[in-house]
Amino acid sequence: MICLLVDPSEFVCAHVSGRLTQEGIEVKVARTGAEAVRLAAAFSPNTILIDVLLPDADGMDVVENLRESHPSARIVVTSQSLAKAQVARLIQKGLKEIWLKPYRLDSLAEKLKV
Repeated sequence: MICLLVDPSEFVCAHVSGRLTQEGIEVKVARTGAEAVRLAAAFSPNTILIDVLLPDADGMDVVENLRESHPSARIVVTSQSLAKAQVARLIQKGLKEIWLKPYRLDSLAEKLKV
């Protein structure tokens, strides 16, 4: 399994990728929307774990781009807070998983392997 982790926080990337790697999941890390699109094209991840608050792009647009270019990938949106309009937009686009931060690292790999 390849997981693309997209989060602007170096701390989050280090901890989440470390934990997933320990659980046998190959992790590619992107800290910007542009990196996310590039890495998704290069590695075709099974799962994309993405924070929608990105420094270089509207994360909602990046999610839509990734959903269109990788329709078989499981996309999980994460954020510390989302407005109702953002949640509605994600659901309208067919996304089923939105996780609020902080999420538990001890059960993260298990949730992603389901």
